[in-house]
Amino acid sequence: MTVREYARLLEEAGIKELTEEKIAQVEAMIENLPEEAAEALEPEQVPAFLLTAVGRGEYDPDSLSWMPDSSQVYSFDLEVFDSGKMYTHFLEGIRKISEGEFEITQIEEAVSGEEGPEGPESHRIQFCYNGTEYAYDAEVYYDWFDTGMIAYMNQVFEKEKNPKRLYAMGDGYQECIVLYCTEEWADEFNRKTGWSRKRPYSVST
Repeated sequence: MTVREYARLLEEAGIKELTEEKIAQVEAMIENLPEEAAEALEPEQVPAFLLTAVGRGEYDPDSLSWMPDSSQVYSFDLEVFDSGKMYTHFLEGIRKISEGEFEITQIEEAVSGEEGPEGPESHRIQFCYNGTEYAYDAEVYYDWFDTGMIAYMNQVFEKEKNPKRLYAMGDGYQECIVLYCTEEWADEFNRKTGWSRKRPYSVST
């Protein structure tokens, strides 16, 4: 299948923000891959690249700030450019794709302790979900995002009786792609795209 055929498949599955510009970006990226990388490319990576293009957001290198720009998909590199705000950006990203279904406020991110060979001693993120306080102590490993934060947010949703969850998939490299939906929507998405939750590029908790 071509990039555009995969784009149509994603649109049929419910992804509505695949613009011509984003499709062209993915086409150009694949065309410019080194020969060895192009030969190793798996077909399932192409729709993952498209979802990444939708959910990447806008990064301003001058102010070191990031803003989400999709209401459906949030994607980010697991090796984070601004490690001191990685969980703040994560919460901003999932808040955006919730389309106002919940509030996340009073976000505070604290890195403390002496820098060791793998990073600081501790990294804690505190926030309020619909007015209730929560905190997560992230596992520290250099500037890599602790994906346990995704599972933690699903625990928060369950406690708050939110029927939706965060579902994540990879692109075969370092990208994490996150959707916010019901289990039924995730199952239907995988069915329409022909993906199985046992495969690395399908959406799963």
